[in-house]
Amino acid sequence: MIYLLLKSIHIFSVILALGSNLTYGFLTYRAEREPIHLLFTLNTIRWIDTYIANRSYIITLITG
Repeated sequence: MIYLLLKSIHIFSVILALGSNLTYGFLTYRAEREPIHLLFTLNTIRWIDTYIANRSYIITLITG
């Protein structure tokens, strides 16, 4: 039972981490087309990286 729980947490955290990192290119591409939104986009990427992606990578390493 505990194995399935850790495995599920691991898979979910990998999906969150990789999924959020894959959006960076899309967000940057869209922001470059409309430079007025570039600062907001970069702040959003920083927030996603700090609060979602990095924490998901740590959880992935812990549940290994």
